Amino acid sequence: MHKTLFFILLLLSGCSKWPSDFDVLKPTESTHINVSVKGELDNPGTFILPVYSIVSDLLARLELREDSDMGRINGNIVLKDGDLLIIEKKSEVKKVSINTALAAELTTLPGIGAAMAERIIQYRTEYGLFQKIEDLMKVKGIKEGIFGKIQDYISL
Repeated sequence: MHKTLFFILLLLSGCSKWPSDFDVLKPTESTHINVSVKGELDNPGTFILPVYSIVSDLLARLELREDSDMGRINGNIVLKDGDLLIIEKKSEVKKVSINTALAAELTTLPGIGAAMAERIIQYRTEYGLFQKIEDLMKVKGIKEGIFGKIQDYISL
């Protein structure tokens, strides 16, 4: 009995910190996100923005060119850490941006109805902007067949 009590006291005396003192183990919530931008602009790179920033917050920091196509960018999309935004050059063929298009624009694509457009928007809201157009196949219901029909009409 005495040996057991002595052993317990010995163990307790060796602890200089109690669990509440282990602040390093507590998760720290980041206050900033990193968003990369490339394409038709003079200052491509990674930008540090406050959490819950939207695309228009990022656009205010960009040095866009005259041929930057801003016509289809939705400034109200909330950005997530690690997102990639590609500013495309204006062209004669207008592509639908899977990262910024509204549901009405997405439904102009072959094989994309209202329900599928909502799934695309829900996916990018939940997981962030698409990093490559092939990532669209991660959306439930979009497989190689539909993707093959629309890949020439979409952009990031």
